[in-house]
Amino acid sequence: MTKAQEEAARHPVADPTYKGPTEADRAAMVKSIEDYQNKHKNDKIEFNTPK
Repeated sequence: MTKAQEEAARHPVADPTYKGPTEADRAAMVKSIEDYQNKHKNDKIEFNTPK
């Protein structure tokens, strides 16, 4: 066995029936990103530049 095959054998196989994120998954992801952005939109970014 090659190195790559040995490495692959160590990891469980991904679910072959998985078809990617559903619309509900996408909506939840977008909502969590928007919530995060709204929560942090007034944050001040400070740069510690030497004087």
